[in-house]
Amino acid sequence: MLVKDLMVENPITIDKDQLVSFAIDLMRKKRVSRLPVMDGGNLVGIVTEKDIVARLSSSGAAGLSASSLRVPSAMTSNPRTISPEADATEAAKEMIARGISSLAVVDGESHLVGIITKTRLLRICLKVNKIYVGQIMTKNPVSISPNARLVNVTRLLFEKDLSVIPVVDKERTVGIVTDGLIALAMFNIFDKADRKHLDKQIRQLTVSSAMRPAPPFSRPDSKVKDAAKTMIEERLKGLPVLDYKERLVGIVSKTDMTRLVSNKFEVQLP
Repeated sequence: MLVKDLMVENPITIDKDQLVSFAIDLMRKKRVSRLPVMDGGNLVGIVTEKDIVARLSSSGAAGLSASSLRVPSAMTSNPRTISPEADATEAAKEMIARGISSLAVVDGESHLVGIITKTRLLRICLKVNKIYVGQIMTKNPVSISPNARLVNVTRLLFEKDLSVIPVVDKERTVGIVTDGLIALAMFNIFDKADRKHLDKQIRQLTVSSAMRPAPPFSRPDSKVKDAAKTMIEERLKGLPVLDYKERLVGIVSKTDMTRLVSNKFEVQLP
């Protein structure tokens, strides 16, 4: 399957002079997690939920008003691109190799014609009938308490290169937290708090203020195609994987699915 068969055509974009607050609002309204950044007709960057988390949690942001932060302060400049005629496995390999979750799709004249994301690659996994979640999941995943400080979770996201973390309370999986949920929780504080107390209020935020409670889950013996279907329908970046004693034994994420696509559906043994 080619990139052009999977990509989002004419993606929602944002002008480089717009505010970060506008980017967050646009992502929420359009239900997207990234925006190509344009300067006139030229692609100059991509801003993602994770980029915004990094910006809002940085020490350099504490003295600023959220309304003054502009997109270039958070975006990734000179984003990776791919041709619409490239094979989807090539896109998956590039994402895994670069540790990124999307590629801008440009034609021969370098015009932006689409964007391909890990979410779009999930669609290929809907056809996988003989591979099971337990074969591709990340085992013994990082988990956090609902009472953990959100700033510590943010640190984990970047140190471990994660986008979704299960929330566990007394050995029971009670939720998940993602970079997008953290971005929204931080921005709500960032834009309303007194500048003098901003750093303190951000540091007091806990996981419970940002997590999605009672998320859908998968089992190790569930088919990959069923997990992919749930992730697409529920707009999730990952599913906790529970055994039949309801213990957390893994997480299956978009990255795990993308790695499967990049390997042309050959399961890589540990």
